[in-house]
Amino acid sequence: MFDWQTALQQHSANQAILVTVLSVKGSAPREVGARMLVTTQAIFDTIGGGQLEYQAIQRARATLNQTDAPQYFQTSYALGADCQQCCGGVVTLHFERLTLPVLTDWQPLCLPELVKPIDWHIAVFGAGHVGQAVVSLLASLPCSITWIDNRPEQFPAISKPAIKTIFHPSPPAYVADLPADCYFLIMTHDHALDLDLCDHVLARDEFAFLGLIGSASKAAKFKHRLRERGLSAIQLQRLVCPVGISGIRHKQPAAIAVSVVAQLLQIRSQH
Repeated sequence: MFDWQTALQQHSANQAILVTVLSVKGSAPREVGARMLVTTQAIFDTIGGGQLEYQAIQRARATLNQTDAPQYFQTSYALGADCQQCCGGVVTLHFERLTLPVLTDWQPLCLPELVKPIDWHIAVFGAGHVGQAVVSLLASLPCSITWIDNRPEQFPAISKPAIKTIFHPSPPAYVADLPADCYFLIMTHDHALDLDLCDHVLARDEFAFLGLIGSASKAAKFKHRLRERGLSAIQLQRLVCPVGISGIRHKQPAAIAVSVVAQLLQIRSQH
């Protein structure tokens, strides 16, 4: 979740306009609920770019310079006629003035229907190079991340509300504490630990996705060993290894992260 208060403080701004996509008809660059924060000197996040965003920024900054402007108002933009954008849809934007101090539990009072709790839970087991790259990329998406490792020194210094780091001496024991709709990513430094984690996740049945970093040969060996542990063929079908979309051959951590997160987004979009 974007920290509006910190953004304002860092840029020494005591006022800003929060622009929110209120409704969309037809094709548009962003979805309902997308937000952008505009000050006189800076812009945070995006409502889709192009002329729509440019005009919204100009309107927001003009509003900041008007002492008698309302606290909030709405404006509709026909993307073709008003913005010369080929999308062709109609977007209604909500503009709301923010003034510091912004309370840490602040929510747009006028738009309660857009303030939705995060219901995409992702558990990442492993804080190595790939785990760090995956979590860094996931942190820019509307999800909550639980990051687990048995090596506390592996966690980088981070301070993001969406990321919860957990040191656990036995990570498989933490699997049961995660929500039923959780997406699991297993990418630890230890194949034996990976195997135990897969065993615990598959045995609990209630989860949205299980992805394991590795190769086709690792997948075959793991499925054989998990079958020996008593898991059924139906349970083993839910293990995705190698995790990530096909066609990306690069093995740098950042490239693997892009592949993995892209697959999560594909699966998320199907539900």
